[in-house]
Amino acid sequence: MNFAILHGMSIPLPNRIGLKDDEEYKRNCLISSPPPALPSGIAFADQKVTLRAIVGKDGTILELSPLGGDSALLEAAIDSVRQSWSFRPLKLNDMPVEVVTQLEVRFCAPSGMIERP
Repeated sequence: MNFAILHGMSIPLPNRIGLKDDEEYKRNCLISSPPPALPSGIAFADQKVTLRAIVGKDGTILELSPLGGDSALLEAAIDSVRQSWSFRPLKLNDMPVEVVTQLEVRFCAPSGMIERP
């Protein structure tokens, strides 16, 4: 375990933190988040899946669990994040920590496939 010194006291640093401002974390640490492909047989646009993610000390995805969205898109969303998303490590007192955050994976139909009313 890592420790910080505060007012002469040794305080243990957490190995994992949850963030109040996910957007700032993603703006500063998200390196890559390419859009996922729509699974075959699904032809609708503007859908999203929300996932709870644990990002490791090295910036890789350690765990993903669904929080919301169309169940038909869940597997594709999880596969896309695991295979293609990457983060810069977040440091607390110069020590990398794991981060618990929420991710939104947006699915859009290829252009020309969106039905117009």
